[in-house]
Amino acid sequence: LTAALREVVDAVTGFGECEVADDWADWREAVQRSAPGLLIAMPHQEGDSLTEPSLELGGIAETTLLERDIRPPGTAPGPVVLLLGCDTSNAPNRLASFASDMRHYAPVVVATIGRVVAAEAPHVAAKIVERLVAERTERADIATALIEARRALLAEGRLVGLQLIAHGDARWSVPTPHR
Repeated sequence: LTAALREVVDAVTGFGECEVADDWADWREAVQRSAPGLLIAMPHQEGDSLTEPSLELGGIAETTLLERDIRPPGTAPGPVVLLLGCDTSNAPNRLASFASDMRHYAPVVVATIGRVVAAEAPHVAAKIVERLVAERTERADIATALIEARRALLAEGRLVGLQLIAHGDARWSVPTPHR
């Protein structure tokens, strides 16, 4: 694992076990096997006005995300999703974004409204997860964690914090194991 990805994995350990998927096939297997409460994707988005947008993970591009990609079919409410790649909140040639598509199967999806430098995505994920772990109380929610993560990112001079938005119920709390 790269140092940046290791940072995310270390932050996520506050939630319990963590799996790293190398591509969409690994991702789907992990979702079906463990029905996680938190999914973090750092995909590359391709596509323009001439080609269909897709999300690439491990060299595999997906144009459509289904329930099985987010949660085992029929389970509810689904996980919180961090979708941290270029323009995941908007797509140039679609009626809805990938974040909107995922939102059908997740209570909240945190996504970006602009270009993201690939090396920044793991750091952004780690900051959000750190805030989720730090804010673990009965009243902790995605909105609070997202605001605090934005502040921390901006304090470090990382303007990517301004690009983060939540699709869905930002008051949603993430269940985490108590220590």
